[in-house]
Amino acid sequence: MNNLLVLYQTDSSPNNSSHLSWKIYCEKHNIKLNYFNYIVNNKLDRTNQIFYFYKILESNNIDIDNIAFIADTTLVNQNTPNLFNFTDTKLKFAEWDSDFSYLFTNLEVYNDFYFKMNNLDFTRFFDLSFFIVNKLHKESFNNIINFLEENYEEINNKLDTSFIPQNFFFNCEYKKLPYTWNMIDMFRKEITLDVNLKKIGFIFNFKGIPNKEKIMEQLVNLL
Repeated sequence: MNNLLVLYQTDSSPNNSSHLSWKIYCEKHNIKLNYFNYIVNNKLDRTNQIFYFYKILESNNIDIDNIAFIADTTLVNQNTPNLFNFTDTKLKFAEWDSDFSYLFTNLEVYNDFYFKMNNLDFTRFFDLSFFIVNKLHKESFNNIINFLEENYEEINNKLDTSFIPQNFFFNCEYKKLPYTWNMIDMFRKEITLDVNLKKIGFIFNFKGIPNKEKIMEQLVNLL
């Protein structure tokens, strides 16, 4: 299979610790790595640039079977198995285990104003810091871009665009992996940010943690 791991930049500067962590991991498992730091549309924030990725592949006549998109707010446990061993035709993501009040509120607002879905299932919504897709999800990417380009100015100053609206377009078969594949909100969960992390998880997400760059730099060679 022709697989690709896309580590994408989330802040104004690259995260060298995250890049190093995933570079070591990808070399170990013979996985192609792309550190995606391009701005395709400067009206959208950095996270949303990744949804242009299939358009970029098409324009360069590049064919990829599976793509793992991972935010550069993460470090990986080097004992983590090859994440592409879990691929099939289904969308893959890690279970959301964070602020459910935030999730419910934003889901309801977006649904009321834009999507009008009945029986909204919050369990299929996921953080964009880790997910795996394939060519079957290319249309979802294009629909996300169309929605954001049409509505971004209207919603940008009122709502969070980091991951809630994008999820509405992944109305497809999916498989959830455990929280250990995207350990968000570690600070609020009182998870000790030291070498013991590698005993309890696979992918550690430092998004929202004060001084995350310094902490990640200290841990990158210990995990």
